[in-house]
Amino acid sequence: MGRLLEEARSSGVPVVGVVKRVRSSMAVRALGLSGLSDLALFQAVLDRGEYAGPFEMGRDADELVGWAVRLGLDPDGLAPRAFFLRVGRRTLRVEVPEYCLGEARWIMGLVLSLSRGDLPIPLAAADSLARVTNRDASLAYRRLVAKVVRSLGPAGADALSLLTLQHGEV
Repeated sequence: MGRLLEEARSSGVPVVGVVKRVRSSMAVRALGLSGLSDLALFQAVLDRGEYAGPFEMGRDADELVGWAVRLGLDPDGLAPRAFFLRVGRRTLRVEVPEYCLGEARWIMGLVLSLSRGDLPIPLAAADSLARVTNRDASLAYRRLVAKVVRSLGPAGADALSLLTLQHGEV
């Protein structure tokens, strides 16, 4: 991973992270505000296609820089910065390393142009592949219970009532 990041930086290829569930308050703190989240602030002030930033990311940035140093990378330009971009009804946090800040306008336009509805298409596709439905979770749980019951032998029948899902459980 470190080698890929180093290669991207040395060749000027942007690395972009997109956070769809914004729960931070880094921008609010940076602006000297309190009592609301970044999401509440930017949902109120940004229109579709508008963005705000860059904002320093504090401890998260320090963690990434420390990770780069442990991997033997030069951390210069790798500290992430956050932008807040309104796409549809949703505000996303878009994270880019410092070396990409000069391309911020292009990156925000790219994320926006890749968005259909409220999410960039690659993120929506990954979400649909990664989603675990109640049916899938229930099937996995039943397989696990069956394996435990088989491994307990005759005592398994008694344990079955303790392990099976009750009304309303997934």
